[in-house]
Amino acid sequence: MRWWCSGEAAVPWTWTPEPYIGIWLLMLGLASGYVLAMRWYARQPGGRPPTRHQVLAFGGAWLLLWATTDWPVGKLSAGYLLSANMLQIMLYTYVVAPLLVSATPRGLRERMLAAPRLGFLAAVVRRPMVTFVTFNAALVVTHIPSVADLLKASEVGTMVMDVVWLTTGVLFWWSLEVFRSSNSSMRFVKKALYILGTAPAPMLLGIFLTFHNFPLYTTYEFANRVWPTFTALDDQQVAGLLSWVGMMPVIMIRLGLVFREAYLADREGVIAGTDAMLATPGGDRRA
Repeated sequence: MRWWCSGEAAVPWTWTPEPYIGIWLLMLGLASGYVLAMRWYARQPGGRPPTRHQVLAFGGAWLLLWATTDWPVGKLSAGYLLSANMLQIMLYTYVVAPLLVSATPRGLRERMLAAPRLGFLAAVVRRPMVTFVTFNAALVVTHIPSVADLLKASEVGTMVMDVVWLTTGVLFWWSLEVFRSSNSSMRFVKKALYILGTAPAPMLLGIFLTFHNFPLYTTYEFANRVWPTFTALDDQQVAGLLSWVGMMPVIMIRLGLVFREAYLADREGVIAGTDAMLATPGGDRRA
């Protein structure tokens, strides 16, 4: 029994399931921690139990995180297929991370940022530029061939990469709350640009991987092939395409939510202004 998935180029791939005790403990701790945190928050003044939407968001994030970290995706990602690795990253950062943020009540997130012992967390989350740079830097640095090959060679290194991708993703999507606190209409523009800013790094990485004419990563170049006809270069090209366009559906959905939020805010402002005018003596009721 192993602790975490890692690169094992010398071991032929098999579809026989393998247990990874570290991943199981992580998933158990995450589920238990969420239940305990929700119960604690519900007992606090002004607190309330999680909504159905929040519970479903956590359940979806939890299941997807387990599916992408454990066997077979986790093992394929660690030492056999770069395309599986890219799929894992896209799901961590663009699906699992925002779902985990949505699953946590806003009041609880505010309490966490206000806690004196979590001052460093508040300093990071309340500075979107910091989370923005960290999010993109994590993607770039972990895809430098020498760094990726070094970390993928051990269970600890692979675990560090998984934690970094998920953590930077959570911090990035959590920072969207900063724009909500502003009363300026420009907050919607800033929010949209913040989300759109995540596209260039994976797109450029994807283009580079897709059109490169030889494998860049030793871990995947010399790995035992999962399918004999699926070469390391084919795998790299698929990974490049996933990085190139894989995040676009999530970005489009997120931008749609921002535009919807802007529309509703503008509509509520118009209605409020009309009501105020009608309540004013001499106001033109035909407006």
